[in-house]
Amino acid sequence: MKIQNKAELKTLFHQDGKKALEGIARLFAYMDQKKWNPSLANEVFQSIHSLKSEASFLGYAKVVADAERMEEQLSQFRKALPTEKEWKYFQQLYLTLEADLGTILRGVELELSPAYEPQLGNLRDFEKVLLKEAKVRGEALYRIDAEVEDGEAMPYPRLYLLINTLELQTHVLRITPSLETLQKEKSKSCSLMITSAAPLDQIKAWVQINGLKKVTIQPLRIEDFIGGLESSSEGRASSPLFRYRRVPERMHTLSSYFFQIQELIASCMGDRDDPLKQTLLEGIVQQSGVSVDLLLKKASQIVTDLAPQLGKEVVFQGVDQGNADSDQMKIPYRAFEGLNMILNHLLRNAVDHGIESSEERKKAGKPSYGTISLTFERRGSLYSIRVRDDGKGIDQEEILSKSRDNKTKREELKEKDLLSLLVQGGVSTKVSEVSGRGIGLQAVHTIVENLGASLSMDTASGKGTLFEVKFDLLSLKHPVFPCKQGNRMFYVPKVLVEELFPLSTQSIRLEGDRKVYPMRGRELPVKVLSSNAETKGGIGILLNLWEQQGVLWTETVGEETWVPPQTLKKDVSEIISFLYA
Repeated sequence: MKIQNKAELKTLFHQDGKKALEGIARLFAYMDQKKWNPSLANEVFQSIHSLKSEASFLGYAKVVADAERMEEQLSQFRKALPTEKEWKYFQQLYLTLEADLGTILRGVELELSPAYEPQLGNLRDFEKVLLKEAKVRGEALYRIDAEVEDGEAMPYPRLYLLINTLELQTHVLRITPSLETLQKEKSKSCSLMITSAAPLDQIKAWVQINGLKKVTIQPLRIEDFIGGLESSSEGRASSPLFRYRRVPERMHTLSSYFFQIQELIASCMGDRDDPLKQTLLEGIVQQSGVSVDLLLKKASQIVTDLAPQLGKEVVFQGVDQGNADSDQMKIPYRAFEGLNMILNHLLRNAVDHGIESSEERKKAGKPSYGTISLTFERRGSLYSIRVRDDGKGIDQEEILSKSRDNKTKREELKEKDLLSLLVQGGVSTKVSEVSGRGIGLQAVHTIVENLGASLSMDTASGKGTLFEVKFDLLSLKHPVFPCKQGNRMFYVPKVLVEELFPLSTQSIRLEGDRKVYPMRGRELPVKVLSSNAETKGGIGILLNLWEQQGVLWTETVGEETWVPPQTLKKDVSEIISFLYA
């Protein structure tokens, strides 16, 4: 963690503190519904871990102690719903952390924020609703005042360029005076009220327009403008997902975003065995896929870096059996991130758990060094990735003794049964800083399921362990946000989603017979997915398909999940028809 100064560290601490508290609140939302989300629990664990490190640097001892207790409790939670006793204790820990952390965060916030005088304006109810929605999205409110140079003969183009830039990048709530007045009266100054989740430095970069004498940015408190506005029920409609917003760099590059859209549409077209579908997907993988060579290099680095830390001698072997030249074999972009995480877990486990020390290997009649191999193979649309080590294998007796369900007869235990026990979570023969807590294979199994792949294992005492991941290019799942449309589940592909935000009935406008929503200087068309949303309010889903934008309006949105392409066909077709109507 490279921190330039204490102010920067405090800013990071403030962000992570808010993130940790919000994540815990989302866990409470699940527990209220008698549900549990292991991936969210792991995300909260990571946030609290980061917060603890920053608090330690800054000397906030109470926060460090609180965070350590919460880490310990979260690490004990399994895939199953925590017991009532565990959850009651966790609630007590949260209240302690919230009290200790809240006081410090308020002080940090005052220390980091410039002094300001709240500018109370006479906002219309419509504008207050938009401001309330911005607050729930996690955006901040700013007033921007701009003046053009004294000698500028045509001030309007300069001011219009500033306004247009902000409308594209932020939510502009109000412009004073209006654009019409600015143009007619040749005004040399204007004021804007905007909301944005971008950092202040980014907003400062956006307002650097040539020909302007000065531009000032003043943070405002949203509460000063909507304090009298009653809280409505729609804020409870979507709890965990209100704050989803795609990162500015979106899909790393415009070209990768383009290929992911192509891949989504191609995978949802025709039957599984359609030759055109297969040809299109093959071409997309060749153009946008990630070279196997990159994964082999990363894997080699993991093994060669980790082995000396654990005092072991390990030789890494990377093999591509699909092609003569590994640079030519590509992994589908959609599967790359998941496979990267899977290999990270499996390789660390192989070095830490599988390979013995040099002394142990010599006693067993083996070479002093261990061997770990990573093999990629492709046959048509089928991919196979194997991680093999020549270590001690997995101790079945010890796994059974530590498993909750140890009724299985040892003589009847098969590799499939053993793998099932390992992926249940919390079952490990060894706990360490490298691969401890027994959650590695559980995480691997979750990623494998998300991709629509399969995981198998073969282990033999004293000989080593083999893990194999298989997936079919034609059946790879897509990440989606599930919504309700009457009795039907409507799936919205994540690659098409720019943002999720609370959407009130008051902020929808009618243009003839169609509904529109004002956003970033545009009137976006609205498609209603739930009749309840029209009466009670709900969630807006900002869609973007090759710069065609629109808003889906639904009552509820579920947590991100992964579904096969055949499940998406009808929904993707509806979305395309809506955006290009």
